[in-house]
Amino acid sequence: MIVFSGDLILRTHMRMNGSWHRYRPGETWRRPPSRAALVLEVPGAVAVCFDAPVVELFERRLTPELESKLIERMTEALLEVLDAPELKEHTWVIVEGHDAHRWGRNAKPWDEGGS
Repeated sequence: MIVFSGDLILRTHMRMNGSWHRYRPGETWRRPPSRAALVLEVPGAVAVCFDAPVVELFERRLTPELESKLIERMTEALLEVLDAPELKEHTWVIVEGHDAHRWGRNAKPWDEGGS
């Protein structure tokens, strides 16, 4: 999931089939363009999502309550996958396009005790 400024959230789900590839502009893709489900291009890089069965774009306002829940759940999921609960206070969740005080650390927004 990618959270953009302007209240846009992009969700992709690979379902064991899809994959993200990173290329330099002009570089030949390893898969045919017809298999691209999504292409994100920024200066100096192109990210291509191939064969993803699910690509969704949501428009949802990130309220402080939703940000808190998002930060907490993303932190907990990461720590569970890594099997590393001791890293909680060192784990950051950065919300692109939002003031740094709304980023998360230690599973809480920075301005709610995540500092």
